[in-house]
Amino acid sequence: MPGADEKFKLSLIEALGNLKAADIVPDLLDILTTRPFVTSAARILIEEKNCVALGAIGSPEAIPALSEIAESKSFLRIRAYPEKVKAAAARALESIRKKQAEATPKFDISR
Repeated sequence: MPGADEKFKLSLIEALGNLKAADIVPDLLDILTTRPFVTSAARILIEEKNCVALGAIGSPEAIPALSEIAESKSFLRIRAYPEKVKAAAARALESIRKKQAEATPKFDISR
């Protein structure tokens, strides 16, 4: 993916999320956490799409990185992640946690 153009990367990330390709989670996390010093608008869009894809895939493996992104704070007016990416990470976390809750069997102990 490094040599691909931005439009193709966005399409690929979206397709992998829609396919719920859990084996790609480490690569998506690597893209999210390995950030250039200066971020472009295209890079921000890729980070946002990565968060959306991770939420669609629903892998608990993504929770630590997504939590760190969603809760990141600015330091000396330098934001760790743009608000759009932080919001996408928070939505992805909510989606993953919801999927985990649905997958957990519920026991009726009222008897």
